[in-house]
Amino acid sequence: MRRQRPAALVVPVLAALLLCLLMAGCGGSAAPPPFTPGVGGSPGSGDGASPGPSASGLPDPVTGAAPLTRPPFGANVQVSYRAAEANEPALAAALTADGDFELAYLYAQYTGGRDIRWTVYASPRAVSRFRGDLARPSVTRHSFRGRVRYFAIRAYPDPATHGAVDVTGCFDDAGAVTTSLRTGQPDGPAVPANQHYFRYTDIVARRGGHWVVIGNYPALYYPQAKECKP
Repeated sequence: MRRQRPAALVVPVLAALLLCLLMAGCGGSAAPPPFTPGVGGSPGSGDGASPGPSASGLPDPVTGAAPLTRPPFGANVQVSYRAAEANEPALAAALTADGDFELAYLYAQYTGGRDIRWTVYASPRAVSRFRGDLARPSVTRHSFRGRVRYFAIRAYPDPATHGAVDVTGCFDDAGAVTTSLRTGQPDGPAVPANQHYFRYTDIVARRGGHWVVIGNYPALYYPQAKECKP
């Protein structure tokens, strides 16, 4: 199953330097307008799965394996993503594919499960599993605002699946708050402080000529994942 949605966002689903996302073009579709919960914004392309570049939302620059495709988060959200460089082409490709997936899936959560651009970064089987999490009322009625950080991200061969790569990293959403999708106002119960920090591990493999997420391992929360709390 998909790991729990970040604790501060209160919805079950999904380093020292704060680095942000570099916009990457994906030839084809034009950039969708930014989505602003509670202000009548449009949730990106919504019915489309084409991950076009973003016109607003996240500042530059990013370092890491490769530039990532940036979803059109509103100005009320700041997302930083820091991945280690990989010397092997397969590991570098897996890092990029997983980064695109993580950001697109986070954006789907931001839009109350409406946006589906994340599906192009996952296998059909994984899409089926993850889609169920996004369809829950706790997702469809909420969004979030504030700061979210991905850091200490690295890739290595998966020990159980031949040819697959594990991408693991830390997630910190202590600077984010759950909001009502309708009003944009804070809306959600308090959560334990340690639930703001966890380590995730996605399984990435080459399918049909593309690197995609095919599954994931259970998340480890602080204090098990001590390295994920600043």
